[in-house]
Amino acid sequence: MVAGTSAGTSCMPTAIMVKDGLSYDALKYGAYDAKDSKYPDNLVYDRNGGLGLLDGYILDTHFSERGREGRMIRLIYESTKSMHNQAYMGIGLDENTALVLTNINNTHADGEVLGERGVFFMDMHEAREDTNASYYRMSGIYSHYLTQGDTIQLPSMTIKTATWKTSTRGHEKYSYALPSRDIFGGSRKKYEPEFVATATRLFDNEHDYVIRSRTNETRPTFRVLMSQTGREAKGYYGRKRRSNQWQITYINLYLEVSGQ
Repeated sequence: MVAGTSAGTSCMPTAIMVKDGLSYDALKYGAYDAKDSKYPDNLVYDRNGGLGLLDGYILDTHFSERGREGRMIRLIYESTKSMHNQAYMGIGLDENTALVLTNINNTHADGEVLGERGVFFMDMHEAREDTNASYYRMSGIYSHYLTQGDTIQLPSMTIKTATWKTSTRGHEKYSYALPSRDIFGGSRKKYEPEFVATATRLFDNEHDYVIRSRTNETRPTFRVLMSQTGREAKGYYGRKRRSNQWQITYINLYLEVSGQ
């Protein structure tokens, strides 16, 4: 058995290893293979990769709590166009949460999510950068967010939700989906992490199928489009039996990121 937390998780795959950086700076400035003390928030990676236990993925931790969705988007795409240890998919683990992988065979594995929050899966096989845009602009991104009891097969991304979860369709709590003004803001005290909370509102509302959020930072401001219109996007919810905690799962959330 092999287990790790924080950097001990990030170092497990073959692909390049994320070391530092914030989502906004990653989208604005790109990725670097060395840290510069003058720019402490830059996205920094190790081009030599990790331990090689899982090939084709970038792993990140403290994920939703620290709003790391943007830096994963940038690092995955940078790896696919210019790096030896490429990865088209990413896995981001929230705090107090585990992804238990079994039957691991290089690129293949069976996974189950356990714990307090969730695990974010990003698929950028169809991602495209608009090289004519003034600022970083990326489309064609698909993502999933799995919570307690959900299972996934890698790399096919075949997902089964926990039996105690129900489709959000027809059971929505909100009339409309409220966008975020700080989409990579992470956690705010007792509140849910900003990205997860925004996606939850999209799947848990009656009328909106697309929602457009933004970063708190400006010059440029990055806009994040979330859509549940492609690839049979679905949301599920339920209460954990022991803790009675509400948990949300969503599958095939479409994303676009653009600077303005």
